[in-house]
Amino acid sequence: MRRRERFGNAIETLRADAARNAAMILSDEAIDAEIRAARLEATPS
Repeated sequence: MRRRERFGNAIETLRADAARNAAMILSDEAIDAEIRAARLEATPS
């Protein structure tokens, strides 16, 4: 039982880390998209 609890906690920690990393990646992609859009608007046509 104790072993299962320890591994369960480790798995939950990994899941939380993965979710945090995914959120940071999505945030970075959103920032990159805004930068690209601003550059396109600033480019004379």
